[in-house]
Amino acid sequence: MISQKTRITASTTVLAVVLGAALVACGSNDPIGTVGGTGQAGGEVTETEAPTPTASEEPVQVVTGQVPADAAAQMAALSEPLFPLAVAGADQAVNPAYSPLSVYLALGLVANGASGQSAQQFADLLGGDTDKVNALAAGVMTEYITTGDGPTLAVANSLWLDNAFTVNPDYSVAARAVFRAEVATLNLQTEGQERINAWVEQMTNGLIEQIVEQVPPGALAYLVNALYFKGAWAEEFIPELTDNQSFTLADGTVVQVPTMLATDLYASYFKTEAGEGIVLPYKGGRFGMLMVMPAAGVDQVSWDGTQVAAWLAATEGYAGIELYLPKWESELAVDLTDSLKSLGLVAPFEGSGEDLVGIGTAGGRAGQITEVAHKAVVKVDEFGTEAAATTSAGMAMAAPPTEPVMVHFNRPFVFALVDRDTGLPLFLGQVDNPLLTP
Repeated sequence: MISQKTRITASTTVLAVVLGAALVACGSNDPIGTVGGTGQAGGEVTETEAPTPTASEEPVQVVTGQVPADAAAQMAALSEPLFPLAVAGADQAVNPAYSPLSVYLALGLVANGASGQSAQQFADLLGGDTDKVNALAAGVMTEYITTGDGPTLAVANSLWLDNAFTVNPDYSVAARAVFRAEVATLNLQTEGQERINAWVEQMTNGLIEQIVEQVPPGALAYLVNALYFKGAWAEEFIPELTDNQSFTLADGTVVQVPTMLATDLYASYFKTEAGEGIVLPYKGGRFGMLMVMPAAGVDQVSWDGTQVAAWLAATEGYAGIELYLPKWESELAVDLTDSLKSLGLVAPFEGSGEDLVGIGTAGGRAGQITEVAHKAVVKVDEFGTEAAATTSAGMAMAAPPTEPVMVHFNRPFVFALVDRDTGLPLFLGQVDNPLLTP
């Protein structure tokens, strides 16, 4: 658990893809696997909470790589367009935020076993075929590992397979080699909820305790991603300067919210007729939080698919900034099934199921996606945020503006936790009312 001494905020996401049975006959050479056959990938699970590969599994050579320079563009069809859909369909949302990277990795696991129409729809949504998806995943699983004094970023993937499900060996190798997924075979009906939720709680340092509310009848597999970040600001706020300041809600109501203050700050900043934004880096330099507030008289700013890249490109280094920033917490819980369908990913949910035989089958029946659940938590205070990794990136000093810049986030605004090297968004969110807490 996070120590009291550290007191750094955290953002965490978990996404689970549930495969249920579809009535489709499959051959023994199914790319993903089969149910009711022999040769389950994981064998019997041990008493440990996390999925643990058995000795019968052959070790795999882990695939390493680099996060592609165009990773943000590759994720563009998913990352920003999904956010408003997720918020609209959320079961629970407080200053909502979600992780497009977590969703991408979980869907990428499924895409590795897809064929036919499903494969094409995955490619359209994920910005390329499985080779391109796997290149991004391998880069994330290689580079987003903590080193030195940078943030802590933990990315974990797991496959939870019912005893009746036979996974395709080639699929199992790809999942373990590229996504570094842990694999377990178990009785999903009796053990799945407890075991998966325990793994999620462990991987997210206790911030998210549950992703599976109940295992539906006929469930064959859960493909789960967990993403955890903990990073300190490069320049921390002084707690003694935090004070109540006015914050105007969308309906015009003015509330008093705890607001942090940083003076003589150097940061990347931009201002246009539509609004102004700032990027606060975390220690290590590679990751930062982009925050954008609409100009007075502008209703709102929102994610439309190109905003992160455009805003990052518009920023310049400024010195002497006076920044007022509310403390806030975000939380989102949502079933993304309908949202993903509206973005064009329909066949894996509604098809006959034969497109996903590449993952596996049970008793001659192929699987189809029955649920995509997502949860996210973000907390921001004087010391930092949680969602990060480790790598340093230098920043060229720009000449300070002729007049001191004061940035006061006193109206609803949006934020993104980004990889400043590639522009890839790990988290997107919006702050409607900093006083609300999950």
